Amino acid sequence: MAEVFFNETNPEHKAISAGSHVKEEREGKVISTVTEKILTCMKELDLDVKDQIMNQVTSEMVDSVDKVVSITPKETLPDYLQNSSKLEVWGIPDAGGTDMEFHNKVRDMVKEKVSQL
Repeated sequence: MAEVFFNETNPEHKAISAGSHVKEEREGKVISTVTEKILTCMKELDLDVKDQIMNQVTSEMVDSVDKVVSITPKETLPDYLQNSSKLEVWGIPDAGGTDMEFHNKVRDMVKEKVSQL
């Protein structure tokens, strides 16, 4: 969500999504972690996220960017990320396993935080 919101509103910069615990791969490609609920709540804002793919964050990625934003608690992140001065942790709950109303709340929280970047 954050990548799409950021890239829609900041054409002079580029955000990329990556997760700290991406595990699902098939034939060497990471499987999209976009759920039907995420697709639906983003489509309500006329944003298509069906082709979004979550990549595994690496120390090289962290080295190559200006800022890293995480919704994952800091203590669950890899050491190289926990200790990075580029890290900003957002206090946004995980919407996984929740209803559409909660997904919409999380979407709106993410959108608001992105607008503050």
